[in-house]
Amino acid sequence: GGNGEDTLFGDEGADTFNCGTGTDTVKDWDPNEDTQTLAQLAAAGCENVETIVSPPTIDDLEDVTDCDDFIVSGTTGSTTESIDLYIDGNFFTNIPLTLGETTWSITLDPTIPELGNGDHTFTAKAIIGGEESDFSNEVTINIDLDCPPTIDAPANGDTFTDCDEFITVSGTADPAATEVNLYIDDVFFTSTTDIDDTTGAWSITLDPTLTVLTNDPQPHKLTATAIIGQGDESSISNEVTINIDLDCPPTIDA
Repeated sequence: GGNGEDTLFGDEGADTFNCGTGTDTVKDWDPNEDTQTLAQLAAAGCENVETIVSPPTIDDLEDVTDCDDFIVSGTTGSTTESIDLYIDGNFFTNIPLTLGETTWSITLDPTIPELGNGDHTFTAKAIIGGEESDFSNEVTINIDLDCPPTIDAPANGDTFTDCDEFITVSGTADPAATEVNLYIDDVFFTSTTDIDDTTGAWSITLDPTLTVLTNDPQPHKLTATAIIGQGDESSISNEVTINIDLDCPPTIDA
C-alpha cells in the first residue's frame, strides 16, 4: 500500500490490499475466481496492478542408465493451470493441471530424440491465465543407456539337420531401438530394422547351408546388439549356440 509496492496473493481478498502510487502486485491469482478481485482493485484506483506467476520447482533426479521410463516431477502454486516443461532450454510439452493441485509430474522415455545419452537439463514454467512465470530451478541428469536385446529362439544347443529348414533367430529389443545387429561367432553378419514399435519383437532368417554356419568347429555362437537413441550400440545380448549337422542327399528324378 502507500507509495510503495503491495503484493496480494490469489487466495486473499481485495479488502486486505491498499493501492498507492507504486506498482501493486497480484501474485498467483486464479483467473477463474479473481476477476472480481482485479476489478475491485481497479475500482479502488489501483492504476499500476501487475499480475505475477510464481515459478514452479523441479525435484532432484537420479541419473538414468537403462531404457525404462522415468518421472520428472515438482511443485507449483495451487492456482497454476499448467506447466511448460523445457529440455536443454527448448520447449518440450505442456502439462495440464487441475485447479488446486500443487504437484505435477510427467513420465518420459529416455530414448526419445530430445534425450538419449549425455547430460540433459530440465526447467519448467507455471502458466496462469496465459501468463507464464520465470523459469524454475534447473535439474541436470546424465543419461547413459545400455539396452541389449535378447535372443529367445532358437533354443540354446539346438541342432539343425535339414537343408531346407531355415533358421529363425528372434528375440526382443527396446521398442525404441532402430536396428538389431546379429553376430555369428562374434563377427557381424547382418542386421534388421524391422522391429515392432510396441513390443520390440525382431527376427532374422538364416539359411543353414551358409558356409559361416556349416564350417567347423561346431557349435556356432549367435549374439545380438541394438542401436538406440542417437545411434549408440548396446552391449551384447545373451549367447545362443547352435549345431549344424546337415544331411542333404540328392534325388534321382529320372
